[in-house]
Amino acid sequence: MDLYPRGPAWAIFEFADQGTYKFNYIVTQTDNGSADDAVSNRQATSIEIFASTTGTNAGDFQSIAMILRQTGEEKWTKLSSYATAKYIKVILHQPTTNQGGWRQLVELGLATDKKLGAVPANRGLDITALPTEFTLEQNYPNPFNPVTSIRFSVPEDSYVTLKVFDTAGHEVTKLVDGRESAGYHQVEWNAADYPSGIYFYQMIAGSVKQVKRMILVK
Repeated sequence: MDLYPRGPAWAIFEFADQGTYKFNYIVTQTDNGSADDAVSNRQATSIEIFASTTGTNAGDFQSIAMILRQTGEEKWTKLSSYATAKYIKVILHQPTTNQGGWRQLVELGLATDKKLGAVPANRGLDITALPTEFTLEQNYPNPFNPVTSIRFSVPEDSYVTLKVFDTAGHEVTKLVDGRESAGYHQVEWNAADYPSGIYFYQMIAGSVKQVKRMILVK
């Protein structure tokens, strides 16, 4: 998946029976064991998932998830609603080739709430609709130790910042700082190096600013 340095690595997948399926979870894993941990930039950290019910041309796909990873273990990313697809396209945005990264993705899976995999869907179903407003969701789990996930949505391509502050108002870390595509996004915060306590996370996107509270317990 990383043969050409001109752009991000990508791949297109089709279901074995060439059918159309629905799902509301995307399962990813980037760590293939202890050997990976010693190699810098081996694991993909920014993964975008697209779905198509028609064909494999660029215009057939719609972005349904941007998955930002800080750790390599298996991760289940829940969509806001069911997506339907015949083809899945995966783009590994980070690390880039000029950073010397392998951009490794060990596992990619699709699942539903009560089943191990995707389930057959009627071909007339639409793929996940884009959000209609800027939304910052409550982190999960909360309280947490030491990793938590924060989901947010943007209805249109927008410059987004997502920062964490302590109770004194000091910026602790910056989780997102850049242009994000319209859709649903998720980022993880690993607070292993920070003390227990109450923290606030703030999203600024477009003209919208939202703040939520979270608790780190060690």
